[in-house]
Amino acid sequence: MTDPFTEVPIAQSETIETPQTFEGGFAFKQAIKNKATDEQLRKLGMGWIWSEGGSREHLRDCLTQKGWAVTPGKWKGGWKNAHKSEFIQAHFIFLDFDGDRRLVDAVVDPFVQRSASFIYTTASHGKKSGDRFRIVFELDADVFDLSTFNRVLIGLNALVPGSDVMINGVSCLFGNDRAKVIDFDPDNRLAVAECLAKWEQVERREVENRQQKKRQAVSMFEGNSNDTENNLRRWLQPVPSNTYDRWIKVDAWIKSVVYSGEITEDQGEAIFIDWSIANYDGVKEKRNDPAVIERTWESLTGGRNGTDGFVRANGLLNIRRLYHESILEQLTANDQ
Repeated sequence: MTDPFTEVPIAQSETIETPQTFEGGFAFKQAIKNKATDEQLRKLGMGWIWSEGGSREHLRDCLTQKGWAVTPGKWKGGWKNAHKSEFIQAHFIFLDFDGDRRLVDAVVDPFVQRSASFIYTTASHGKKSGDRFRIVFELDADVFDLSTFNRVLIGLNALVPGSDVMINGVSCLFGNDRAKVIDFDPDNRLAVAECLAKWEQVERREVENRQQKKRQAVSMFEGNSNDTENNLRRWLQPVPSNTYDRWIKVDAWIKSVVYSGEITEDQGEAIFIDWSIANYDGVKEKRNDPAVIERTWESLTGGRNGTDGFVRANGLLNIRRLYHESILEQLTANDQ
């Protein structure tokens, strides 16, 4: 029987170009034990070994006995590179929990009990607030394209809430040779079809939410609000949000009014989101995507001194100037 921890680099594997010929497996790196150092992180792409057909027992041993770094995804060249890597296969998937769910709740979760392989606590568990652990699942069918895998991951995140959605389930995950391990039924498998069905529900809900926000944006200049909010909405009504420079400036100008205390943070963000969606007819920059708009709103400031009258006036005056410029542009266009 072949040793699952053989020192054969993944790049030398003869089956790497024909993923349909194998089932199971994961990659591990012996040079990293428990948490990686900064130097090890700089060399993260080197030294990965693919364990062909590696079982959940082998995976559990790597993570919780040896404390090695593991990546359940197989990548051309051995390691995920954001710029050029090609995803080949995944047989396992992880969910990472960083304090947003109690370990005991995850253990008794009916879905986890019937689908998960094991849970192990990470090196941060007990050292920071909240429980820190990962749930490991073995798929009932290998996935051979990244798009399908990401859909499975989204569906799984919805089925088992509370995980860190920024952790990609086929990326590098560090082991813990002092982990507390909770094993589940060895016959458990995560149903790929169930996760994909859940992904479809999530996607439909997101589409409906986006459509609802767009419908609300059509009537963005109506409603009972204070004078400043009404004025800002009225002045922005004819102003296109297509130009990136203008889009960013309007964000900052609205925030300057927020910081003055004349409108609330929620009012300011609502004005920016509504204007962005209603007045954007492009595609490339996704400035009608609520998630993109919200991230931009959160990332910008409205001026160094939010209570300064000049800062507030600057925002109001600049938005009103845009209003007059847009009206003049429309009148000029109609005359031609």
